[in-house]
Amino acid sequence: EALRYAPEDVSTITKLANLYIIERNARSAIKELERANRLSPKDTDILYQLSVAYAMDRNIIRSVNCIRDILKIDPENKMYQDLLSNYYIERAEEARDRDRFEAALKFLEEGLEISPNNIELLTLIGGIYLDMDEDDKAKNAFDEVIAKNRNNPRSYMSVASYYLDQDMVDEAESYFAQAINLDPENPHIYIDIAGEYCNVDICETAREYYEKAKNKKPGDSEVLIHIVDELLKKNCSK
Repeated sequence: EALRYAPEDVSTITKLANLYIIERNARSAIKELERANRLSPKDTDILYQLSVAYAMDRNIIRSVNCIRDILKIDPENKMYQDLLSNYYIERAEEARDRDRFEAALKFLEEGLEISPNNIELLTLIGGIYLDMDEDDKAKNAFDEVIAKNRNNPRSYMSVASYYLDQDMVDEAESYFAQAINLDPENPHIYIDIAGEYCNVDICETAREYYEKAKNKKPGDSEVLIHIVDELLKKNCSK
């Protein structure tokens, strides 16, 4: 009724669209949000709502294009960079699971155009090259991960995880050692490494790292609780 008196009031149009989204009426929401977008093409909130509505309608390509349009307006917005990067990571992992490695790499390269410093994108590229037995290309990708985040133990840990998945234990240990060197008194690094070994059923090594974690802060209840939580989630409790 309000729109009869002010048919181009963007605020009212978007409120109506939000109601349609709440009611899961994607088609009506899209219709209203497209109208709002024509009236206010630089409004990133409208574009995001339109992305959500397209996703509800299972039109993923248009949903992704809305996020791309947002980044054309606000290219440094990390939230939308991460949102789009996660889409490409999910698509790449789906392709990887079907052994479509070239397709997976293409998705990741598209993601890097949006977020060139995304560690997860770069690390997954290295992991896919390992799947393809392209060890040199994998190492180059992993070196780029480290170069972009050299002082963060997590970057070394993520690389080591991919080597463990390929049973390349010596290579994994090399990166784990570098992660430890950055913060050698932090027991949680040892716990996380133990968890990685549990994930690939190398339980004896996992228990050694859990023991190292305990020794860093003997009797520390927070550390012990973290270890117990990890043991309950993993298969290395015996």
